[in-house]
Amino acid sequence: NMSRKNRATEEQNPKPEQSTLDLPKDSFQEKGERIVESASRLFEGKAKQVRNAVIAIVAVAVIGGVAYVWMNRSDEAGQVALGKAIGISQATIVEIPAPDSTELTFKTEAERDKAALKAFDDVVAKHGGEAAEKARFMAATIRLKTDRKAALDALKALSDANSETGELARFALAQALVGDGKFD
Repeated sequence: NMSRKNRATEEQNPKPEQSTLDLPKDSFQEKGERIVESASRLFEGKAKQVRNAVIAIVAVAVIGGVAYVWMNRSDEAGQVALGKAIGISQATIVEIPAPDSTELTFKTEAERDKAALKAFDDVVAKHGGEAAEKARFMAATIRLKTDRKAALDALKALSDANSETGELARFALAQALVGDGKFD
């Protein structure tokens, strides 16, 4: 009777056959197994701590991603505002605009410069980075006509920047100084 039970149990739960292929293990595989075993021992019983660490890492990644997207959108908004300000600075001067025209026009250069300065100053006040730096440069070049000292000071400050705008500011400053008869 016992032997029948043993045989029935063996038939229900057959013993796993040992593999006839015992593949040799290389040092890389053995090292990997040791690392996995030591890591599993290290985190054994610490599921709550591991979960909290993973949540913290995911939260930092999400915050970083949101900041990146926000900064890109902010830069994009600054570039759009800068483009509008440049459009104002390049608007046509016309004594009497055509009645059906949608083109932005000004009656005088002074009127256009005043509107452009306001637009560039708004870009500087509301946006940072490259758009604000370019807006400072554009405002300084317009101010060369009305407030030369402030314009030269702004160009000097911008000329220290290691950027395309810094190079343009150095060139504009040199031109303005040559125009003033200062060749040094």
